[in-house]
Amino acid sequence: MAKAKTNTEIIRDSVQHIFSREQIHTLAAAHFSAETIAAHASGIIVLDKDGNELDPTPDAELILVSGLFHTFQEWKKDGMSVKKGEKAAFSCQLWRWTDKPNAAARKAAEEAGEEVNPDPHFYKTLSHLFFIDQVERRPEKAAPAKLNTVGYNKYLSACRKAGNKNPLSLAAWSAEQVKAPAQPTDPAAVVLAAVEHHEVNNPVELPAPAKKPAGKKKAATKAPAKKATKPAPVPAPVPAAEPDFAALAASILF
Repeated sequence: MAKAKTNTEIIRDSVQHIFSREQIHTLAAAHFSAETIAAHASGIIVLDKDGNELDPTPDAELILVSGLFHTFQEWKKDGMSVKKGEKAAFSCQLWRWTDKPNAAARKAAEEAGEEVNPDPHFYKTLSHLFFIDQVERRPEKAAPAKLNTVGYNKYLSACRKAGNKNPLSLAAWSAEQVKAPAQPTDPAAVVLAAVEHHEVNNPVELPAPAKKPAGKKKAATKAPAKKATKPAPVPAPVPAAEPDFAALAASILF
């Protein structure tokens, strides 16, 4: 029993059947350098029916060009998408993998009242292939903007306090914030924001504080010096009179 061909071999046979050798050579020269083609050819040996070695370059070009055809799903895995208006270059039967049971197995299980078991297997299906010139890289989708739910809740609270019964939706409020971003009211905050967003090698010089206009200086007046006052002289102590012992003795005796 002959071995089944792989998808790569099926695509290669389809390309060889659909395109002429000259067309394959043109496609190979447009997408590969001569060095790349020669490197692939060096690993290929082609013999005729008599065993004579032939030029392997056409076979190398066929292998390289065949690798530039893929299905829509394969291009998508590589981050590519088919250009608008492009149609498949050709179609062929390719192998596909599935673990779903076929219709006969599902019907038999249903008639027997049994659960359908998985049936992993390959099967052939018609596949449409696109050439590399028919696809382009998909643009990266921008990440969705993060909604400021905290700010929106504050907005709703302010609406309730103000008696506003028709506040904006979250999406509408977010759009308004993008159109008119809030500006800091504190002058110091404005200067700080400018400093933080400026390049390091060109720092912002903060403005110097405004100086008051210079006026005429008043002559300083010195307080009159106080005259030193001498302390009042302390009166000398009066000596106490000495007692009269003779008079005192006479008064006692007589």
